[in-house]
Amino acid sequence: MGDSTRSSNKRHQDRALNKRRLVALLYSTMLLAVPAPLYSAAVISEPSTPQIVSSIAQDTAHEVALRNVDVGSESISLSARLATASATLAENVVWEIRGANGELLFTDTQTEFNAKLPPGDIVVEARYGAVSLRETLTLLKGQALSVNFVLNAGGLRVLPAINDVSDTELPTHTLVYALSGPQKGKLITHSRTPGEILKLAAGQYRIESRHGAGNAVAVTDVRVRPARISAIEIKHQAGLARLSYVGAATAKVTWQISEGNGPKIASAVGLNHAFALKPGTYLAEASVNGETLSARFKINIGEERDIILGN
Repeated sequence: MGDSTRSSNKRHQDRALNKRRLVALLYSTMLLAVPAPLYSAAVISEPSTPQIVSSIAQDTAHEVALRNVDVGSESISLSARLATASATLAENVVWEIRGANGELLFTDTQTEFNAKLPPGDIVVEARYGAVSLRETLTLLKGQALSVNFVLNAGGLRVLPAINDVSDTELPTHTLVYALSGPQKGKLITHSRTPGEILKLAAGQYRIESRHGAGNAVAVTDVRVRPARISAIEIKHQAGLARLSYVGAATAKVTWQISEGNGPKIASAVGLNHAFALKPGTYLAEASVNGETLSARFKINIGEERDIILGN
């Protein structure tokens, strides 16, 4: 079994190499004695110009430590830091440990994963939000192997709102696209929970925010930094139209919204429904028992309109 000190998918260790790695680990630990603060949040409220700041997906950096143990007591210990210059560990990482043939040996959600294993090759898979890694390691006879990965990850909180409308009670949908790296242009993750912390690899992203089933869509760009949580408040330049049918409480009502004389842009079912709409002129239609009721209306930024239809 040959020795290698290169960064590769498969690593072999002998006792001389182990000593060198232990020295390197101690040195790097001294360098990381002062961790960077994780929750120093940056706030972004306006669209920014896209910039390539780092790769969205990078080769996995890691630190390795080995110690001698009794034969039959071999084990692995796994953890992950958010950034090279930070001692903060990633919490609630989903760890999957597989054998050389791909069979699942362990799966668990932990900040630090520990398990006894027989000597041999293992495949480590880990997921931290939208960040993932996959590494092949070799556990030698009579050794305990500890690996601390560097995820180069941060967090992003997106807070969508309609300009000058305090409470819409409309569902929101946030989509996150990569603007750099091999996943450039791809959807990385999405959320329907306003203010949820999205765990992302460091880099530049495009954020697309939608409010309900209307045509209110806002887009902005944001930079995610390693070991930092950024917050971005997205103000939709739109208004709110509340549609209500006043008739039989048991009526089945289907709503359609059209922009001007154009095609339909949104639909819903129920006696009442609200739509976030960009400024313009709209046609609201309510279909009830084969009959169609309609009303034409205008809406401006920050305006709240009540549209009531019925017999």
